[in-house]
Amino acid sequence: MIPVITDAGTGALEQHPGNAIGDWSESKQQDSGDDVLKQRIAIYNAGEATSEAPMREFMKVHGIERDSPFGGDLEEALNSGYDKGSNRAAHMGKS
Repeated sequence: MIPVITDAGTGALEQHPGNAIGDWSESKQQDSGDDVLKQRIAIYNAGEATSEAPMREFMKVHGIERDSPFGGDLEEALNSGYDKGSNRAAHMGKS
């Protein structure tokens, strides 16, 4: 009877740490995924702001209003170019 109890106790002791480690690693994977998403959003926003800066400065120096026809064309070209680059980056390395 003692070997049966010993085997059952050993199995329970081995299983408990295994479950705890598994739960912890799954939790950390989720946290890591959330962190990666936040970092990607921050990088995207920084890239967008950086790409807009030269156009904004050009518009300011030359007195071009955002609502003017030329200002609208510049905005549209910026958005189109940034979207095109983002789409290419998203598909980089994919078949």
